Amino acid sequence: MMNIGRRVITLTCCGLLTLMVFATGCAVEAEEPEEIDPGVAALIETLLHDEDPSERRFAAVSLGQRGEASAVPALLQALREDEDRGVRTQAVLALGLIGDPEAMDDLVKALEDEHEDMRRQAARALGEMGNEEALQPLYSSLRGDTSPFVRNSAAWALGEIGSADAVEVLVESLETDSSSHVRHGVVAALGEIGAQEAIEPLIGVLQKTDARLRWEAVRALSGMGQAAMQPLMLTLHEGPGDSPWFAAFALEKIGVPEAMEEIDRFLLERNIDLREVRENYRAQWPYEVMVLVLERYGTREMAEYYMGLSVDAFDNADQWFIVTEAARAWIRVHS
Repeated sequence: MMNIGRRVITLTCCGLLTLMVFATGCAVEAEEPEEIDPGVAALIETLLHDEDPSERRFAAVSLGQRGEASAVPALLQALREDEDRGVRTQAVLALGLIGDPEAMDDLVKALEDEHEDMRRQAARALGEMGNEEALQPLYSSLRGDTSPFVRNSAAWALGEIGSADAVEVLVESLETDSSSHVRHGVVAALGEIGAQEAIEPLIGVLQKTDARLRWEAVRALSGMGQAAMQPLMLTLHEGPGDSPWFAAFALEKIGVPEAMEEIDRFLLERNIDLREVRENYRAQWPYEVMVLVLERYGTREMAEYYMGLSVDAFDNADQWFIVTEAARAWIRVHS
């Protein structure tokens, strides 16, 4: 009797379990499939079936702007199968904007596409996604792609992902890449990452001859704030050539009292008082002084005046670029 009782109990439990599973299955089957927004559905239909490639491109762009995850399968299909390269490129961009991990493998594969524009946009899409799984493929693009535009996009993407693990590879490219376009992208990426390991390489950039690259390094270092102050102050007092002036630009942008006191000492040694410059900023000051007074005491009138100066007012085009770029930056910040 005891055995029969156990069997009855067991069968009863099994029966209940079966009923529960059946009920759950029925509940799942009874669930309504998630409805796709009619506008999205129409765009998907256009993307996959319209005969006009310009319409298909527009559909891909629109789906990316909407950020609809439900569009990912259709965009992947377009990326893999559409005969028009423009459609495939727009599908890549849309997938990056949507950011669904399902697209990762296809975007990584697109980094090896035969067409430069596809590889460039794939790198940017991976940066938009911000997934660290893309680091290694982007390292390969930064190191080995034949196009400087693709390498620049890979650097940008690494900056957007923001992993300190990328600093070593970016610094390697900063030192070895022959393209100034790529080096500019690398410096900007190091600034975006903002890791401690990037400070010394960026300080080194202040000593190079490419004024535009140095200005990019100024912006990157100033964005790191107080973490960069001690190396910058050391460069301010002991740096070679005119690198102290670029260190002063970065310190002035950081703007904390300690940094400004160091700059004032630096200027006093050169008989320059920024308060006097402020009162007569239209005089023929050295370009470095123009940048510093704009950062310290800038007004819209001053910024517009400096931005309107012609290249002939300077010793070379690099100086003109730095002053006018500083003026544009001031207006952007204060608008």
